[in-house]
Amino acid sequence: MIYSQKNGIVRLYTRHNNDCTRLYPEIANALFPDDLVLDGEIACVATFGILTSLL
Repeated sequence: MIYSQKNGIVRLYTRHNNDCTRLYPEIANALFPDDLVLDGEIACVATFGILTSLL
């Protein structure tokens, strides 16, 4: 997942340029003081520490 913030506008997208911004509002609403691009992985962990999803 790639997080891109430019002029206060956030966009989340995959390496194939599929827009995922609306799928992860908690991440899309995180604003940083400056423009930036972050590349990483998103993992969902259940309450018992079991990996349930990986993007």
